[in-house]
Amino acid sequence: MKQTELPFFKFYPDKWQSYLNLRSKEPEEYADRKRRFKRVAQMHFPTMKVTLNNADALLIMEFLGLKYQREPEWIISKLPHSIVEQLNLEP
Repeated sequence: MKQTELPFFKFYPDKWQSYLNLRSKEPEEYADRKRRFKRVAQMHFPTMKVTLNNADALLIMEFLGLKYQREPEWIISKLPHSIVEQLNLEP
């Protein structure tokens, strides 16, 4: 069996947080922000056990899913061409 590498690309937290309307205009303690993200992630994934440790990852996954639904070309433009061809991701 051939091992496939997972494609990845970088984006900053403000990108996914802004897209999901999670940015706060008021100063916020780290722990308060983490709890808020946990609540939001639990709303998006009601059947999952959302913790403070996995809330950010789940919200990033939600961001990427929405971004792919609404702007597939943005996701595709970030991936290596060989991966786009292999996964048949042309919009």
